[in-house]
Amino acid sequence: MSTNAIVGPLAILLGEIQNIDLAIPALVIVGDVVGLRERIAWFEGGPLAGRRLLVARARPGLSAMAAELRALGAEVLEIPEVEAVSLDRGSSIDKALARLHAFRGIIFGCAAGVEAVLSHVPTLDLPVIAVGAAAAQALSRHGIKSVVALRGACQEAVGEQSRLFQEGSFLLVTAEEGRPNLRNELTKIGAEVEAVAAYRYVYGMPTAPLPPIDLVVLPSSSAARTILSGDFGQALLALPMAAIGPQTAAAARQCGAQSVVLAEEDNVASLVSLVRSMMGKL
Repeated sequence: MSTNAIVGPLAILLGEIQNIDLAIPALVIVGDVVGLRERIAWFEGGPLAGRRLLVARARPGLSAMAAELRALGAEVLEIPEVEAVSLDRGSSIDKALARLHAFRGIIFGCAAGVEAVLSHVPTLDLPVIAVGAAAAQALSRHGIKSVVALRGACQEAVGEQSRLFQEGSFLLVTAEEGRPNLRNELTKIGAEVEAVAAYRYVYGMPTAPLPPIDLVVLPSSSAARTILSGDFGQALLALPMAAIGPQTAAAARQCGAQSVVLAEEDNVASLVSLVRSMMGKL
């Protein structure tokens, strides 16, 4: 994991940490031992050392993308802070769950949907499909093992399981904003899908000015729209951006982004490779 070290007298520390992501664990070392830092700083290197990246977020939880970039030496700011809040009882999700028997299966696009649904019903007595590792892990934590896991929401990942969706209708659990891209990909392979909102996202944008950013990383179209829309996003539009797929790149450009580079493939590994390449040229 990368580190961000601030060295100086105690009097300056409060000012120096104003633009640091306080969600990252921190350690304060005081005394003469600080002088040994230069001898052991070899472990702080990496191909992205000295670079500050902004990774856009649309969902809560740990970001595998951010973790990979930190492991390569980058300082990573994950923005915005995101909290998932389950909708009140009596909402549309309760009505959908009351007729769960009518569906061939239920599809979860993220961990927040799993938590929201299982707060309404204790068990799921039908086929369960998880889109992405986070949703699969959330289901496993609740003891739901018989899960078909899609590795992602892109056309290729959904198409790999196309035979599963050829019969019956499926309930797709989403946030209030929906998952239009995922729903479209499912429809393209012939799936009959009914989407229902089970939770909503609450976003917290920084109020303090950001430090200089080398690159904005966009891991999804929803993350692109979240970070680039509104007053906060206006200050980012002139920065170089790396996008995970054509829909993400299109969303960024629609928001006014001026320089968006598309990863060769629609996956995290390809996006990380693009970030390394772009940082090597800047």
